[in-house]
Amino acid sequence: MLKKISPLLSGDLLKILCDMGHGDEIAIVDANYPAYSCKAAHYSAVPGIGSVDILKAILDIFPVDTYVQKPFQLMKVVEGDTTVPVIWEDYKKVLKAYGFNENHIGYIDRFGFYEYCDKAYCVLSSGERRLYGNIIIKKGVLQAYE
Repeated sequence: MLKKISPLLSGDLLKILCDMGHGDEIAIVDANYPAYSCKAAHYSAVPGIGSVDILKAILDIFPVDTYVQKPFQLMKVVEGDTTVPVIWEDYKKVLKAYGFNENHIGYIDRFGFYEYCDKAYCVLSSGERRLYGNIIIKKGVLQAYE
Protein backbone atom coordinates (compact mmCIF):
# COMPACT_ATOMS: atom_id res chain seq x y z
CA MET A 1 0.00 0.00 0.00
CA LEU A 2 1.06 3.54 -0.73
CA LYS A 3 -0.08 6.83 0.69
CA LYS A 4 -2.26 8.99 -1.55
CA ILE A 5 -2.43 6.27 -4.25
CA SER A 6 -5.77 4.57 -4.75
CA PRO A 7 -5.69 0.84 -4.00
CA LEU A 8 -7.62 0.44 -7.28
CA LEU A 9 -4.37 1.13 -9.11
CA SER A 10 -2.24 -2.01 -9.17
CA GLY A 11 1.54 -1.90 -9.44
CA ASP A 12 1.30 -3.04 -13.06
CA LEU A 13 -1.19 -0.31 -13.90
CA LEU A 14 0.90 2.33 -12.10
CA LYS A 15 3.89 1.30 -14.23
CA ILE A 16 1.82 1.62 -17.40
CA LEU A 17 0.58 5.08 -16.39
CA CYS A 18 4.11 6.15 -15.46
CA ASP A 19 5.61 4.83 -18.70
CA MET A 20 3.10 6.71 -20.85
CA GLY A 21 4.35 9.86 -22.51
CA HIS A 22 2.75 13.12 -23.62
CA GLY A 23 0.01 12.35 -26.12
CA ASP A 24 -0.29 8.66 -25.24
CA GLU A 25 -3.83 7.52 -24.51
CA ILE A 26 -5.45 5.10 -22.12
CA ALA A 27 -8.92 3.73 -22.77
CA ILE A 28 -11.03 2.73 -19.80
CA VAL A 29 -13.56 0.33 -21.27
CA ASP A 30 -16.68 -1.33 -19.92
CA ALA A 31 -17.29 -5.04 -19.34
CA ASN A 32 -18.95 -5.42 -22.76
CA TYR A 33 -16.01 -4.00 -24.70
CA PRO A 34 -13.96 -6.53 -26.75
CA ALA A 35 -10.76 -5.57 -24.90
CA TYR A 36 -8.92 -8.85 -25.39
CA SER A 37 -9.02 -8.43 -29.16
CA CYS A 38 -7.63 -4.88 -29.06
CA LYS A 39 -4.26 -4.19 -30.60
CA ALA A 40 -3.24 -1.61 -27.99
CA ALA A 41 0.37 -1.75 -26.79
CA HIS A 42 -0.76 -2.72 -23.28
CA TYR A 43 -3.75 -4.32 -21.66
CA SER A 44 -4.77 -4.34 -18.02
CA ALA A 45 -7.93 -5.34 -16.20
CA VAL A 46 -9.68 -4.26 -13.03
CA PRO A 47 -12.58 -6.72 -12.95
CA GLY A 48 -15.43 -5.76 -10.68
CA ILE A 49 -14.38 -2.11 -10.49
CA GLY A 50 -16.64 0.51 -12.06
CA SER A 51 -15.13 2.79 -14.67
CA VAL A 52 -16.12 5.96 -12.80
CA ASP A 53 -14.09 4.86 -9.77
CA ILE A 54 -11.14 3.96 -11.97
CA LEU A 55 -11.41 7.32 -13.78
CA LYS A 56 -11.21 9.17 -10.43
CA ALA A 57 -8.23 7.11 -9.28
CA ILE A 58 -6.36 7.76 -12.53
CA LEU A 59 -7.13 11.48 -12.65
CA ASP A 60 -5.76 11.86 -9.12
CA ILE A 61 -2.26 11.10 -10.42
CA PHE A 62 -2.43 11.49 -14.21
CA PRO A 63 -1.74 14.74 -16.06
CA VAL A 64 -4.31 15.32 -18.80
CA ASP A 65 -3.25 16.89 -22.10
CA THR A 66 -4.22 20.57 -22.05
CA TYR A 67 -2.67 21.24 -25.47
CA VAL A 68 -5.59 19.61 -27.29
CA GLN A 69 -9.21 20.74 -27.32
CA LYS A 70 -10.70 17.34 -26.51
CA PRO A 71 -8.44 15.21 -24.29
CA PHE A 72 -11.36 12.88 -23.51
CA GLN A 73 -13.28 10.72 -25.99
CA LEU A 74 -16.54 8.82 -25.47
CA MET A 75 -18.17 6.22 -27.71
CA LYS A 76 -21.24 7.66 -29.45
CA VAL A 77 -24.53 5.86 -29.08
CA VAL A 78 -25.02 3.60 -32.08
CA GLU A 79 -27.58 5.02 -34.52
CA GLY A 80 -31.00 3.55 -33.75
CA ASP A 81 -30.03 2.50 -30.22
CA THR A 82 -32.45 3.99 -27.68
CA THR A 83 -29.98 3.69 -24.80
CA VAL A 84 -29.40 6.85 -22.80
CA PRO A 85 -25.84 6.54 -21.44
CA VAL A 86 -26.45 7.67 -17.87
CA ILE A 87 -22.82 6.97 -17.05
CA TRP A 88 -21.83 9.98 -19.14
CA GLU A 89 -23.32 12.29 -16.51
CA ASP A 90 -21.15 10.59 -13.87
CA TYR A 91 -18.10 11.03 -16.10
CA LYS A 92 -18.93 14.71 -16.59
CA LYS A 93 -19.24 15.24 -12.81
CA VAL A 94 -15.82 13.66 -12.28
CA LEU A 95 -14.26 15.68 -15.09
CA LYS A 96 -15.77 18.88 -13.69
CA ALA A 97 -14.16 18.14 -10.32
CA TYR A 98 -10.80 18.09 -12.13
CA GLY A 99 -11.41 21.34 -14.02
CA PHE A 100 -12.79 19.98 -17.29
CA ASN A 101 -16.18 20.40 -18.95
CA GLU A 102 -18.30 19.21 -21.89
CA ASN A 103 -16.11 21.17 -24.32
CA HIS A 104 -13.20 18.85 -23.46
CA ILE A 105 -15.08 15.73 -24.60
CA GLY A 106 -15.18 14.31 -28.11
CA TYR A 107 -17.50 11.60 -29.37
CA ILE A 108 -16.46 8.77 -31.68
CA ASP A 109 -18.75 6.27 -33.43
CA ARG A 110 -18.53 2.64 -32.29
CA PHE A 111 -16.20 1.24 -34.94
CA GLY A 112 -14.11 4.40 -34.97
CA PHE A 113 -13.76 4.01 -31.21
CA TYR A 114 -12.55 0.43 -31.69
CA GLU A 115 -9.93 1.64 -34.19
CA TYR A 116 -8.94 4.45 -31.85
CA CYS A 117 -8.42 1.98 -29.00
CA ASP A 118 -6.23 -0.20 -31.22
CA LYS A 119 -3.79 2.74 -31.31
CA ALA A 120 -4.02 3.51 -27.58
CA TYR A 121 -1.07 2.91 -25.31
CA CYS A 122 -3.29 0.90 -22.96
CA VAL A 123 -6.77 -0.54 -22.85
CA LEU A 124 -7.96 -0.91 -19.27
CA SER A 125 -10.89 -3.29 -18.97
CA SER A 126 -13.16 -2.36 -16.07
CA GLY A 127 -16.06 -4.23 -14.55
CA GLU A 128 -18.46 -1.45 -15.61
CA ARG A 129 -21.83 -2.87 -16.66
CA ARG A 130 -23.56 0.35 -17.67
CA LEU A 131 -23.73 0.69 -21.44
CA TYR A 132 -21.38 3.10 -23.22
CA GLY A 133 -19.10 3.16 -20.18
CA ASN A 134 -15.99 3.74 -22.32
CA ILE A 135 -13.71 6.75 -22.08
CA ILE A 136 -10.31 7.58 -23.54
CA ILE A 137 -7.89 9.97 -21.82
CA LYS A 138 -4.91 11.66 -23.49
CA LYS A 139 -1.89 12.10 -21.25
CA GLY A 140 -0.40 15.53 -20.81
CA VAL A 141 2.78 16.87 -19.29
CA LEU A 142 3.82 17.66 -15.75
CA GLN A 143 4.79 21.23 -15.07
CA ALA A 144 8.03 21.87 -13.20
CA TYR A 145 7.68 21.04 -9.50
CA GLU A 146 4.12 19.77 -9.90
